[in-house]
Amino acid sequence: MIVIKEKYLLNVMDILTFNVISSTYYLIKISARVKSEKQRKSTDDEEITIKIDNQIFPKLDTKGSLKNSPASFNGGKLHNKEQIIYFVMYLDKGNHILELQPQYGDGAEVTQVGYEAVNIEIENQLTLNLNTKLEDRDKQPWITFVLVNTGIKSLNMETFVKWHWLDGDDIKVIVNGETQKAKTTLRKDWIIKTNVLNIFGKTETIRLTLNLPVQPHHYIELYADKIPTLKNISFELSNKSGDTKVIQKYKDEKFRRDYNRLDQSILDAVNYWNDFFSRQQYPPIQLLDPAQPTLLGKTPESEFIDTNTVEFIHNTYPSNVVPDVSTSEESIFWGVRWLYHKAQFLSDLIKPYRREWRTWENAIYNYNASDNVEEYVKEVFSIYKNGVDLEGNVLWEN
Repeated sequence: MIVIKEKYLLNVMDILTFNVISSTYYLIKISARVKSEKQRKSTDDEEITIKIDNQIFPKLDTKGSLKNSPASFNGGKLHNKEQIIYFVMYLDKGNHILELQPQYGDGAEVTQVGYEAVNIEIENQLTLNLNTKLEDRDKQPWITFVLVNTGIKSLNMETFVKWHWLDGDDIKVIVNGETQKAKTTLRKDWIIKTNVLNIFGKTETIRLTLNLPVQPHHYIELYADKIPTLKNISFELSNKSGDTKVIQKYKDEKFRRDYNRLDQSILDAVNYWNDFFSRQQYPPIQLLDPAQPTLLGKTPESEFIDTNTVEFIHNTYPSNVVPDVSTSEESIFWGVRWLYHKAQFLSDLIKPYRREWRTWENAIYNYNASDNVEEYVKEVFSIYKNGVDLEGNVLWEN
């Protein structure tokens, strides 16, 4: 692990820069401790929130709230115990920025900030050999994993736990806010637990089948009682950044038209704009599936830039991309961009601005300006979900 900075008091926002030498997946580690309101001798707890390359990691089911997010350090829960938050994310080669923001600045200590490239093995398996053991704690946050822009099929976790005097090591696992239940009768919230028979310790492994779809953030929170050891954890990922996604192959037995000839252009365009928007502030809740048909559109309308800026849509384009629609590939590329424009909206025009997102079905509804838009959307999703158009023609089947 390459250490960026370690062992310092966080009194004001700290902006850390680091450079990666290749475009791949990285494990970013941040460990810290924060004080409770009593330890601060105040009326509120200390907290540290995190941004990476201006990406935020909000609390689930909120409109961008960072306070009390699983990807933050909360003094009300930690009471100055050390916690580790790991981010698993794809980074492009070059410079990157990590921001640590204390709420008050008088009760936060950063233990270590570092990063390392990680290997995504065959069949999208990511294994982290951590051998992590922190100080004694009482049913408090321990280790959190934030997986960015990927799906998770399953996770495996190997631990070492034992019984101590009058109490034992226990571990709770929370996935996107949902506590994973043990199959035992008692203390079901603690999926790994010990009793007096485990005085010499035991190695315990669990496997959780999750089947989580691709979305900007997945939060895996581990809570601990006493001092367990996390030996390793592995994730089976799906549709991660950089993957070649599969578009359903269509057939037209009636007119023998080739619906599949532009599949790669669709994949390239959707992957580009999914990555572009997932890295921004207030990213979409669900990324666009390349199997959803897209068309071309152009507009002088305005769009969210940041919390202080709303500008014409063309000012949001990356500097190295020049709009052109002289080929079918370019039409697809800018059609996907237009669909992303139709998917977002501002709830009001009062600063600070906040971008919100429609469902993709509503976005496609807004995309089409014809009089028969409802029939159009119905047909699009009938083909997308079932492979059958409204006339009963079968375009694909499992």
